Order: sequence, then C-alpha cells, then structure tokens
Amino acid sequence: MIRRAVAAFLLAAASPWLASAQESRAALEKRGLVLPFGDEPVSQPSIARYAIWSTKALEAGPRPAQPTALHVVGQRGAQIVYASSPEGSRRFGSAQVLFSVEGAAQHRRGPRAAATGNDVVVTAPDGRDGGRIVAMASHDGGCTWDSAIVINREIPLAAPGYHDSIVTTSGAFVVAWLSSTKGKLGIHLSRSTDAGRTWSAPSRIDEDAPGEPCPSPISITAGPIDRVVVLHRRAVKRTRDLQLSYSLDAGKTFGAPERADATEGETDECPAEEGVVSHADDFLMNPCKPVVGRGCSPALQCIEWQTWFARIESNDRLAIRWHAKGGPLRDVALPPALANARVSNVMAALGRTSLEVWFAFEMRDERGPRVGLWQGWEGQ
Repeated sequence: MIRRAVAAFLLAAASPWLASAQESRAALEKRGLVLPFGDEPVSQPSIARYAIWSTKALEAGPRPAQPTALHVVGQRGAQIVYASSPEGSRRFGSAQVLFSVEGAAQHRRGPRAAATGNDVVVTAPDGRDGGRIVAMASHDGGCTWDSAIVINREIPLAAPGYHDSIVTTSGAFVVAWLSSTKGKLGIHLSRSTDAGRTWSAPSRIDEDAPGEPCPSPISITAGPIDRVVVLHRRAVKRTRDLQLSYSLDAGKTFGAPERADATEGETDECPAEEGVVSHADDFLMNPCKPVVGRGCSPALQCIEWQTWFARIESNDRLAIRWHAKGGPLRDVALPPALANARVSNVMAALGRTSLEVWFAFEMRDERGPRVGLWQGWEGQ
C-alpha cells in the first residue's frame, strides 16, 4: 500500500515535467526542427555526406549511389551514437551506440560520417596511442556494423581531433586529418576502396607546401568525376591563409596547395576561425573550383543551382542564407524555436535528393546539449 502511494506521488510529481518535455519536442518538430536523438544529451553532430554529381558529369565519370537513408551521428559522453531516418523521412529510429572513445572532452571535433548506397562509414577521434581515428562501417544502411578499427596507427591525430571524411563518386571513402608526428603538424589522408573494411597507409598531402599547418580545423569535399579538395590553414611567414589541396583521382594524389584567401594583415597567431569548402554541382561551368566560405563554425553546401551557407553569429545564434545562380543572397527565416536557440557545431549535407540540404547543429539550454536538424529545399 505504501509503495503504491509513493509510486503514485512520484508519478504525479513527474507528470508535468514529462508532459512539458514531450510538448517541447513536439513543438520543436512542428516548427520545422527535427531531434534525431530526442532529448538525449548528444553533442558534436554530423550528417553522412556523399559525393556531388551532375547530369553533365555522367558521360565523364560514374554516378555515385545515393544513400538509402539520412544518417546522423553524435557523441554522448564517451559514446559515439548513430540514428537514421529511412528514405530521408523526418522520423528517426532508436539511437545505436557504435563504440566508445577516450579523451572526448579534449576533442574540438566529434564523429564524422559518409555514405553511398547502403555503405556507411563513421569515424571519430580517440585519445589513446597519441591520437587515434576509429572507424566503423555498415553495409546494410546502418542495420548492422563491422567491428571498429583504427585507421591511423602510424600517424597520430593531433590533440584537437580535427578530421573530416567524404566518399567519392567512384565509391572510395576518404578521411583527412591534422596529424602530429614528433611535434610537427601535417595533413594526412587515408582511403578505403572496399566500403571501410580496410584502409590505405596514411599519406601526407602537404609535404612540399611552404610553411606548416595551423592547429585549425580542416574540411574536405568530393565533387564530380572523383574530385577531392582538402581545405586547411597554413602558417607561411607571418600569414595564416586558407589553402586548397586538389586531387583529380579520388584522393590518390594531390597537387601543391593553392591559397584560397588572404588574411587581413600579418599575424603571429593561427585564427580559430574555420574555413569550409563545397564543390559546385555543375563542374563544366565551374571546373574543379569550389566555393569557399569563412565564418565561425560555418557550413556550406551547393545543390543543383543553389548555394546554402550557415554560420554561428557572435551571439551564438544560427544564421542561414542561400542564393540561386545569378540571384541575390537571401536570409532564411528560421522558426522561432531555432532562431532564438544557442547553437554550435553546425554542418551541412545533401539530403537524399539533389534538391534539398540538411543542417545539423548542437543546441544548448539548461538541460544540456541536444542535436537538431533543419531542412532546406529548392526555392525556399
């Protein structure tokens, strides 16, 4: 009798909080936001990306297989968690714990993901052995997973955990990272041509470049006909410019880095400001020349004839803009629940069609971090 009374009291006390939490989630989704992990305290989100192609590129190279679902990963404490939405719907299944990492609190970048067809590869930084990159692959759209493997035992990942991943039009998965070997920073890369089962020995892509890399974030993108571009910041004399390294063979070889922009004046410090890069879809009109955006934690994605750009403003609010080819840059009116939220770690990726883009970001309030998604589409 006493147990029943206590249980009834606790249920009555918790009911308003549970109702408000459910209403909060429903209200967010009604306003155009999606919470793939619900109210779980998940941070550092990433959407699986795949290679951009265009109809004009089909005669010149392979057309990549589009993912069979929208794949999202994040970090919950030391756990790397995964959720998917079949056929790109707005409803996600239960979160899966893929593997655990060490030193997560020191990493400034969490897990990344890439996908083509039913193949999905998730990577994440791990603090063991001087800096690991742990990878796990699925070959059935995220239903089952291979065992986790380390892809960079010979070349450690630098402490901030800066790495990025993509898949090329021919299906090669590519991971690039800021490395640290005997106190020297570099940009290294590893490839998998068997859907993440095995990985090539790490190769350095900036060995002949002037100066040395900054301890700043890096970004990688894949374009039509196996084009890959890695964006990183280098310290050359007293400049700290963004540099672009190009590959025309799915990341097998790279040319010398080219300067993407110039910083204002000279400085002895590497800016924490990130760069971001995305291929334009129509490579014939804009051959191998990516669009570069700058800002605090920016996100950039080109889809068909549109370019979408997001950044975190100084007040921790998310701002999203887009423009069509030849048109003006337009501000996107975000739903109030998102426009007024404190946001960080934003990234962009294509949806399951070439006419939509998804933004993933970390939202914070008194309950801690949550992962949110927002969808943009043609002509919005």
